Amino acid sequence: MDATDRFIDALNRKDIDAVRACVHPDFQMIVPQRPARGFRGRDQELSNMRYMFETYPDLTITLLRKARVGNEVWTETTAKAADLDMAVVTIWTIDEATDTLLDGRFYSEEVQDDAPGIDEFMGSIGRTRGEAGGDDTPLPGIVRADTYVGVSNTYNRYVQCLDEGDFDAVVDCFTDDGVLIVEGRPERRGKAALRAQYDGRRGGRGDIKHVVGGIWVRAEHDGVAHIVTALLLVSLADGSIAGTGNSNDTLQRAADGTWRFVEKRVSLSWRAGAGCPRSRG
Repeated sequence: MDATDRFIDALNRKDIDAVRACVHPDFQMIVPQRPARGFRGRDQELSNMRYMFETYPDLTITLLRKARVGNEVWTETTAKAADLDMAVVTIWTIDEATDTLLDGRFYSEEVQDDAPGIDEFMGSIGRTRGEAGGDDTPLPGIVRADTYVGVSNTYNRYVQCLDEGDFDAVVDCFTDDGVLIVEGRPERRGKAALRAQYDGRRGGRGDIKHVVGGIWVRAEHDGVAHIVTALLLVSLADGSIAGTGNSNDTLQRAADGTWRFVEKRVSLSWRAGAGCPRSRG
């Protein structure tokens, strides 16, 4: 067994220590089709695998094909769980001195039996490339209805609970290591930090009504959605507009099908005068 075999075995046993033993400290993951998802460092890989173990306790990795030349290994695998079905090809480099995984080039796709056929897919390529500026431009009709309904429900829950002062429910809209970045305020990372920002604030209805609209799912892949929404702040005192802006967010689908914020970036393009009530978040 080489490092790739031991790695797959460790994943199937949900043994994070065994995963650690397979991965070089300077491990690098390259994701050619989504470069921003690449990273360097074993700690990030371990964090990724912990998340997978917690989210998909029934996760099973099946090796379909493998080829090795020197210290380069190609694997084709499937990753399956109750709410997960992925096809994956990875090109690994093994550090022969330590027999650990030094780097990987990761290609994955969610298995979708109801995806558009080949003619529709081929025809869509020319219509989207270059028109809206890049690889995240969604193919027409490619966003699934259940995705749109799911992420919309998360946005609605977030603003309703924010307005009602149900701060525990607001925090529950984020993943465990979720990040909230509001322009002009300190970054909040993790549920403890997210909850701490509301300490000392009264519960119940606040002075501002938060309204989201224009929910645009820019891209969806592997249970992760990149979304832009418009934001409107309305003063409950007199119904005037207190601010306008947008939110650029990343959401992730959990095992139970619900969506939660991995990262939420809020910026206001306009805000009323200093006497206007302040948004809670």
